Amino acid sequence: MGEFSKEERVVPSEDLRKIKVLYVEDEEIIRESLAALLRRYVPHLLLASNGQEGLEVFEREHPEIVISDIRMPKIDGLEMARQMKESLPDVQVIITTAFGDSDYLLRAIEIGLNGYLIKPINKNNLFKFLNESARHVLAQKAKERFNRYTQQILDFQQNLVVVIDENFAIKRANKSFLDYFDCTVVEEFVLTYGDLTKVISLSYSREEAKGFDKFFLEAVIGDVGHSHSLILHSQGGESGRFFTVSASKLVGEGEWESEYIVSFTDITSFEKENKKLQRQATTDTLTGIDNRFRLQEILEEWKARDESYGVIFFDIDHFKQINDEYGHDKGDEILVGLARLIKTELRDEDIFARLGGEEFVVLLKGASLPKATEIAQRLRQAIEQHPFPMQRRVSCSFGVAKNQFREEPEETIKRADLAMYLAKRAGRNRVEVDPR
Repeated sequence: MGEFSKEERVVPSEDLRKIKVLYVEDEEIIRESLAALLRRYVPHLLLASNGQEGLEVFEREHPEIVISDIRMPKIDGLEMARQMKESLPDVQVIITTAFGDSDYLLRAIEIGLNGYLIKPINKNNLFKFLNESARHVLAQKAKERFNRYTQQILDFQQNLVVVIDENFAIKRANKSFLDYFDCTVVEEFVLTYGDLTKVISLSYSREEAKGFDKFFLEAVIGDVGHSHSLILHSQGGESGRFFTVSASKLVGEGEWESEYIVSFTDITSFEKENKKLQRQATTDTLTGIDNRFRLQEILEEWKARDESYGVIFFDIDHFKQINDEYGHDKGDEILVGLARLIKTELRDEDIFARLGGEEFVVLLKGASLPKATEIAQRLRQAIEQHPFPMQRRVSCSFGVAKNQFREEPEETIKRADLAMYLAKRAGRNRVEVDPR
């Protein structure tokens, strides 16, 4: 804040015709004299004779520039300016004074005034301040128009869109993003959630969203033109929704130089449909347990990780006779009931699949051959004692094998299958173990 040199020759800017200026002065002669000069260049000139009237005009007309004397009745110029700045921080306030009182100048600095003029007012100094203030006002208006314009573009997008800085703090967000998190403004999101990393995870677990590693977002930002999948967790929802995310660095200068635009596309419905199709492709439609294809997928995964596991292969004894005697519908009831029974006897991590017909396989990760045999015996007894439809006694024959290091999964299954046939030949309703 300061006064310009008196020697400078200043031409009033055309910018002054585009803004409102309020001049507050309690001495009528001084007020009318300066107003006559200002009206030649400032069509939208407003006048007030004291601080109270100045505040009333300010609240009603919202001028962008205020010129005011300091010492005035009712409310002095500095108190008036303080209230104006509190109401509208960007308002440009220039004070005029005939005093060199340092206390006034210190108060003016604290309030954040934009300049001061010593009476009698020098015309060059006056228009130097006004031109500079007008440029600032119009630049701010242009920035605000641009911000409104870009915000409208962002809000038009159905995707969730945010602008973040290099620390992942959200600088701007569109309506879709704020609505998703039940917020009305960015500040509310920041207060509730923090930065963007606090609401992201790679699974549906909310716990994984806490303290999510920023390396993933850094990879997204660095991988322009590609999308990645993740979950966004809102505070109100029990679980998040699935999105693809893409990001790009904004091209610009100043505050944009280190900012990025991030777009989230909601693919929850596609993800659910995809999972549904995956379940249909890997689930036995009759019993609801894994099918042959899912079993093969798991075996390949375990092979790649060199997992150790036991295999139980079993089928229902005399199942063709059951179908012939009671019909296929009753046979299906037995298959469903058996699958339900076996699931209650297994751990969550155990794999249970129907190969087709009356043949089933159980995979026991980490189980030794004796442990797998013990479990097979328990399953056999549970089936034998279970009351199936028609009060018919149902039994199964079991074969057990343990995979060998680097053995193909098909070979392990085949050995368990052969052991099951040994149980069939030995009288059924029993467990046989492959010796290897």
